[in-house]
Amino acid sequence: ISSPTVLDKPVSPIKRRIAALGLLFGTTLGALIAYIKEKKEGKIYELVEFKALIPYPIIFDFSGIDSLKLTDSSGKIIIDYFSQKNKEKNGGILLLNPEKDNKANDFINAIKDDKLIISSNVDDLVNCKTVLILCYSGVCKRNYMNLILQKIKVTSIKIDGWIFI
Repeated sequence: ISSPTVLDKPVSPIKRRIAALGLLFGTTLGALIAYIKEKKEGKIYELVEFKALIPYPIIFDFSGIDSLKLTDSSGKIIIDYFSQKNKEKNGGILLLNPEKDNKANDFINAIKDDKLIISSNVDDLVNCKTVLILCYSGVCKRNYMNLILQKIKVTSIKIDGWIFI
C-alpha cells in the first residue's frame, strides 16, 4: 500500500466558482423578475415611449429639471403659454393619471391659475380653448392613457400637445 498523496488544490467544492455563479444567476433572475413586474404594472417611465403612444406634439419637456427648480420656472412658463393662447377663454391641463406623485403635485401647485382648469376628467375640459396633457414618469399607466386618448377623440376637445415632467 502506498502512502496517500495530498493535492495542492481541493477537488471540490470550488468556492469562487460557486460564488461567481450564484452572483450571476441571482443578478439575472432579479433583473428578469423586475422587468416582468414593471411590464405587468403597465407604468410608463421613458419619454420615448410617451412620444410613441401620444399622437400630439410635445410642447414642454421638464424631465431634466430638479424638483425645486421645476416649480419656479415651469409654473411661469406654463401660465405664460396659456395667457398667450387664451385671451378670454379658459385653458386646461389634463392629468393622465389621478394618482399624482410629489413632483406632479409641486408642478400642479406652481401652475394654479384662475383661468386654468386642471383635471383628470376629460369632460371637465370640454369648454377649454387650449388643453395640454400632463405626463409624468413612473405614474402614468398604458391602459389608462389609452382610455383617456379614446375619450379625447369621442369628446373632440382640442389638444395642443403635452408636457412631460
